[in-house]
Order: sequence, then C-alpha cells, then structure tokens
Amino acid sequence: MDQRRIEKAIAAIVREIGVDGAEADRRRDYLKLGDRDLALLKEFHEQQAGKQVLADAFYDHLLSFDETRALLPDADTFLRLKQALALYFDRLTAGDYGDAYVQNRLRIGLTHQRIGLAPKWYFGTYTHYLSELLPKAWQASGENAPKFIETYRALLKVVFFDMGLAIDAYRHADQQAIRAAKDHLQNVISSVPLGMLLLSGDLQIISANLAFREMMGDPEKEFREGLFSRCCRLPIWRNGRRRCWEGVFINARRSSILMISGATGGFR
Repeated sequence: MDQRRIEKAIAAIVREIGVDGAEADRRRDYLKLGDRDLALLKEFHEQQAGKQVLADAFYDHLLSFDETRALLPDADTFLRLKQALALYFDRLTAGDYGDAYVQNRLRIGLTHQRIGLAPKWYFGTYTHYLSELLPKAWQASGENAPKFIETYRALLKVVFFDMGLAIDAYRHADQQAIRAAKDHLQNVISSVPLGMLLLSGDLQIISANLAFREMMGDPEKEFREGLFSRCCRLPIWRNGRRRCWEGVFINARRSSILMISGATGGFR
C-alpha cells in the first residue's frame, strides 16, 4: 500500500468510524485524560527528550521472537522502523493529542496491519513498553510516590487512547479485506453460466446469480434471506451426505455454494 492509498484509508476510517475532533475529545473525556495529565506527560516528555532507550528495548524484544523478527527482513527495514518507533514514543508523551496525532496513530496501525504485525504481537508489546516505563516514571517523579502514581496513570490513559485507535485501524483494514473478497466472489458467481446460490450454514440464501434467477423465471428477484428448501424443490441430502441430485454442493464450514446444472420440475 503506497502513501496515497494509506492516506485514503485513513480518511475512510475517519469517515466510517467518525474519529473526528469531537469523537477524539469524547474518548479522552471517557479516559479522564485531563489538563493535569497533559502537564505531567509534557514534564515526563521533556525529561526523556533525546533518549531512545524505549525504542531500543522494544526492538530487542521484537528480535527475540521468530514471528516478529521475520517482519524485519533486512538492515534498512530495521533502521527505518526503529527510527519511526523512536518518533512514535516521542509523540506519545508530547501532550498534544489533536487531529494530527489521531491521524498519525491510525496511519501507524494501518502500517502494522500491512506488514503483518498481528494484534497479538502489537498489543503484547505494549505490556513490555509499560513495564519499561515504570522505573522511568518513578525517576521522573523525583521518587515522590503521589506524583509517580499520577504520572504513571497519565501514561496509562494515553497508551489506552492509542490502543483504541490502533484497534480501529486493524478492524477497518480487516473489514475492507473481507468486503473485497466478498465482492470478488460475487463477481465470479455472477459471471458463471450455471445457476449458482451462495448459502449460509443453515441454508439461508445469501445471494443468487443471474443464471439461477433466470432458471427460476424471475431475473429481477434477489432471492435473499429465504430458506433454500422454500425456494426450490431440488433435494439437497442423499444417503446422509451433502450432495445435490443435479448439482454440486460445496460446504465451506459456515457458508456454501450450490451450483445447479439443471433441473426438470425441480423448481416451484
């Protein structure tokens, strides 16, 4: 996915999920990410300025597992992502969480989804990150227990704000992939000259191609959300097996495709 497509995907997320300024404000309000938190985050940010210890620790952790190490195939990719991660952590505590920040986080979530960093690894690294933050927050607070609690609480709030945006990005990308796959399947089914039905696991009709509708004598009818047995008198079960007398019944766990080559008196 090139940069232009990423920007279009981000714009689509903002539109479809509604992560605009008002929505971002609402999420921050729900997390109680207030002015005191922002002040503490900025103070922590200033104390950590120029340090990349967290980014180094993060990548050391990624490299210690085969599944995540495979996402960093060469030195250039490693260096590029490491620099991006240093910037990511730097912005995390900067105290500015407006529209530009939200779009940046959505962009990062899409990038991680694109390179194959599954949510289980992405969110798992947050545990490592929060653990690394503990001693740093303690030092930043001057080893003052009440201030440490406030600082670390503020860090937790902004991390979970980030995680919510990342989940939105992953979910949007997955929904787009599912939609594209369904559209492709529908196009294939529509172009087949045989009568074809896409059925749910309980034999509800999800869609019917033109050839099937013509066989039924009603090319304009959708035949959706109806039970197959009510639509056709064509037997599906034979000898306890999923077979069609005059067709092919392909079962794919939750959904099925029925290809009908022809039927005499089989339709109502």
